[in-house]
Amino acid sequence: LHGAGKGRALREQTMRAVPFRHLREFQEVKTLVRRMARRLASLHQRRMKKSRRGMLDARRTLVASIRHDGVPARLHWRQRPVQKSRVMVICDVSSSVSDAARFLLQFLYAMNDVLPRVRSFAFASRFDEISEDFQRYSPDVAVGRVLDRLSGSGTDYGEMFADFWRRCERELDSHTTVIILGDARNNYLPEGAEVLQQIRRRVKQVWWLNPEARSRWNSGDAVMDRYLPHCRLARQCASLDDLERIVDSLLKGLN
Repeated sequence: LHGAGKGRALREQTMRAVPFRHLREFQEVKTLVRRMARRLASLHQRRMKKSRRGMLDARRTLVASIRHDGVPARLHWRQRPVQKSRVMVICDVSSSVSDAARFLLQFLYAMNDVLPRVRSFAFASRFDEISEDFQRYSPDVAVGRVLDRLSGSGTDYGEMFADFWRRCERELDSHTTVIILGDARNNYLPEGAEVLQQIRRRVKQVWWLNPEARSRWNSGDAVMDRYLPHCRLARQCASLDDLERIVDSLLKGLN
């Protein structure tokens, strides 16, 4: 029995650390993704409950204690205003990064109880919103449908940013976090950094998750250096361990 437990723990440790491109969509990985998401969700639900409580309201506490001969039998807290946070996720689903996009989308939708309003988009040669896919189908089915419909070659980041701006300009505000997952390989097309700059000026923050090693961020047709000035955070996201740390940081910032 102890041997079986250690073997399972070792497999999970390996799956968490192995690059996305070497992971396959078998049941054990799906179970691990859901378990990681539930653990993070439970942790942040406790944090959110504590943070909403706010600071001790000394005046209300003292007034209420009068009926108990001055003993503060019940503490009163200053309530913090509810944050109207919104997350918009844009995933490159071209062949080079589709595995990373698959796991990011599954992870985010496994945390629906904790994450604020989420709208999701995907693109390769064309751009489309995929939020409805996740509303109508389970994450497994939805991700498969999205990849069948949009994955391919010919990534055009400049056109993607322009489409996103046209669709969402009115909804982008200081409560919005935009997360982009992609390798910034733009097939030598116009990179559209000026549109990303417009988006950054409108929203709370832009996060860029790149599945490739930092040493490759500007190799070949990759133009990551043109996007970095407009990102509050840019990190390598190549494994489930990376993904868990990034989503944990995101949730801390949204609380």
